Amino acid sequence: MKKVNFGKIKSPIDPPLLLGMQKNSFADFLQVNVEPEKRRAQGLEGAFKDVFPIKNSDESLEVQYISYSFGAPKYSVAECIARDETYAAPLKIKLRLVQKKEDGREKEISEQEVYFGDIPLMTDTATFIINGAERVVVSQIHRSPGVIFEEDEEKKVTIFGKPLYFARIIPYRGAWVEFEFDQNGILYVRIDRKRKILATTLLRAIGFENDNDILNLFKETKEVSLEDAPATLANECVADDIFDKATGEVIVDAGKELTDSVVEKLKNKGIKTVTVLKDATILLTLKKDTIKTQKEAVNHIYKVLKTQEFIVQERAQGFLDELLFKSVRRYDFTTIGRYKILKKLAPIYDYYTRITADYPKELKFNTPSENKRTIAREDIIATIKYLLMIYNGETEFVEKGKKLKLGLDDIDHLGNRRVRSVGELLENQVRIGLVQMARLVK
Repeated sequence: MKKVNFGKIKSPIDPPLLLGMQKNSFADFLQVNVEPEKRRAQGLEGAFKDVFPIKNSDESLEVQYISYSFGAPKYSVAECIARDETYAAPLKIKLRLVQKKEDGREKEISEQEVYFGDIPLMTDTATFIINGAERVVVSQIHRSPGVIFEEDEEKKVTIFGKPLYFARIIPYRGAWVEFEFDQNGILYVRIDRKRKILATTLLRAIGFENDNDILNLFKETKEVSLEDAPATLANECVADDIFDKATGEVIVDAGKELTDSVVEKLKNKGIKTVTVLKDATILLTLKKDTIKTQKEAVNHIYKVLKTQEFIVQERAQGFLDELLFKSVRRYDFTTIGRYKILKKLAPIYDYYTRITADYPKELKFNTPSENKRTIAREDIIATIKYLLMIYNGETEFVEKGKKLKLGLDDIDHLGNRRVRSVGELLENQVRIGLVQMARLVK
């Protein structure tokens, strides 16, 4: 049989270095060849910056982190295998102890380099030599941080016949914030898997104190004719106060349901069409909400999360800020989670930036930056808006030419998962050890 010569097959692309991901990840974890002041907040540098500075109870003393460095490994790879040793390099970190004076100035007590331990090094084949044995750190697939919208499988529909959905804001590290409906179409929120509270209570706690401020965030209206059948007008709520043109008095207050008596009253005044709310979820939630001030809302959330009756106001506000809004140590999306949220909700951020342009400064909407790693109140509002839109059966949202396709997410879909490679896994373990050490130092 004649041998056929197919010639040399040319590949359009060069094959990737299969060990490249592991080796690059570990190099980013160590950042050995990067000058200390130019190191990025990831790997060892990120773990140290998250835990330091460590302060005592009255914050008069503070241990500050400056930089770290590595020494040379004691043995080569071959020697470690022969001697049953670990191939590692000594890690030293430079720390500064500072005393805070009463006038706020800092007095440096000492600064020195401290031996911190041995860090195993990666070989050329992306393995580690631990006690003479060759080991490998396997990458993991885990749920990506971000925001997820799903259908509630336990409670199917509300009393209005609408399907029920829930939303989860999932951080990389920290408390989950979950929104859900009850059978009566009222919106609740759970923080850190604790007892649920009304969503409007959380909105008050983050600065939207007045009912009108909350209602205007989510108000969408439509026109209905009072000549329609009573069944089609049932459960519809008036969007704004309706005035008598002759006398100027209020005939029907905003939020009032179009009952038979209300419809008859409006017809007698010669009114044929009325502006109603497309969705009354927030209005129904506000009616059930007995809390009316930001202070009461913060105290109520603190009481639910900490199960304490006696509340110190400053401690309650500080606890909420620390839990969600201001501490990367307690709550962290990472740049990946923030990227996914901005990508998913971008048109909604633009919409709120536009409609709140004339609001007072404390109520204006600002799109979170890509470097914002904690949750922002804008994330909470945009998530509620998205949830209400899919609850009302909307399929798309358009703002400034940007089209957002509305729909549910599959939390098990690979698009909602990501790979954690060796550097990230080691960073987590280092951070756990540092947090325990920080408690002892305090």
